[in-house]
Amino acid sequence: MEDFFAAHAFSPRIAMEMSSNETIKQAVMAGLGVSFLSLHTLGLELRSGLIARLDVEGTPVVKTWHLVHLLAKVLSPAAEAFRYAILENAQMHLRAHDAGLL
Repeated sequence: MEDFFAAHAFSPRIAMEMSSNETIKQAVMAGLGVSFLSLHTLGLELRSGLIARLDVEGTPVVKTWHLVHLLAKVLSPAAEAFRYAILENAQMHLRAHDAGLL
């Protein structure tokens, strides 16, 4: 977000920082301010009208996700199957999940 703000010559007055998406959503729903959150964390709140998505020029900010594990550790068959499922299906799943929210 710092890069996004700098690119748009914007210096927000930040009064509070929270590390939990759920805490941030509750604060926004309580009227304490606005926030940038990943769309995939807001499905329930957007669909039920508890939170509104604002159209902001230059957004959405697209993130790259990474799947990591220790190279020195051999993954169990279940962990390897999970890793494979994530690599093969995550992009399609997120696109389908978020399609109705855009």
